[in-house]
Amino acid sequence: MATTKHSACAIAAVVAIPLAFAAPVAAAAPATSAVPASSRSCLTAVAAVGTTYASQVTTRTTQLVVVRGKKKKSSYNKVEFWERTGECWALIKRVNGRNGARGWSKKATDGSLLSPVGVFSLTDAGGRLPNPGTELPYHYGPQAYSKFGYRMNSKAVQVFDYVVAINFNRNIGKPPRDEGRPNPKIRDGGIWFHVSGAGATRGCVSVKEANLAWALRWLNPTEHPMIVMGPKTTLKQ
Repeated sequence: MATTKHSACAIAAVVAIPLAFAAPVAAAAPATSAVPASSRSCLTAVAAVGTTYASQVTTRTTQLVVVRGKKKKSSYNKVEFWERTGECWALIKRVNGRNGARGWSKKATDGSLLSPVGVFSLTDAGGRLPNPGTELPYHYGPQAYSKFGYRMNSKAVQVFDYVVAINFNRNIGKPPRDEGRPNPKIRDGGIWFHVSGAGATRGCVSVKEANLAWALRWLNPTEHPMIVMGPKTTLKQ
């Protein structure tokens, strides 16, 4: 695993925010908020996602992850999980997340600490821990995914316990650790949806481990899941 690619997501969890301040930030708000089935509204479209991005979601997609960045230069976001049944979109769950330490860009590059804005498919998963129950192809690699863990206040932190590869300039169908970048004109890649560390990432999207394990069990390749990600004001376009 090259340190300039997939591993970069983990390293920022250490360097973006001083460790002394990391724990209070993570504990500032509830990690998850599930929407009871009885309270789910039937919407003809995913709320606050404009036609620019909604039009890129395939008609086959019935599971959608929406990452709404707080601001363009913020590393904080809300991660929403949506399901479509017939013509109805319903919000299933909303959790707190983090992204690149410098926010978002439509032209993110390696080492920029920016997360890419866009709409991407989700097809491949893996991690340091065994498959938690996902039906996505899962690449189990205890040693391969643990080499970039670190320690904080004597506690081991492993942000790659579970990962879902975001199909931004990557070879779809390969394990997340595959480092091929099919479009050499795009100067970035190796973007993952993974477990949160001490703070922001170097470009990936992260949530607490329990939330990512839940997401893996929820994601199903037959639903053609996708992710829409960017600042909330941008996603409204």
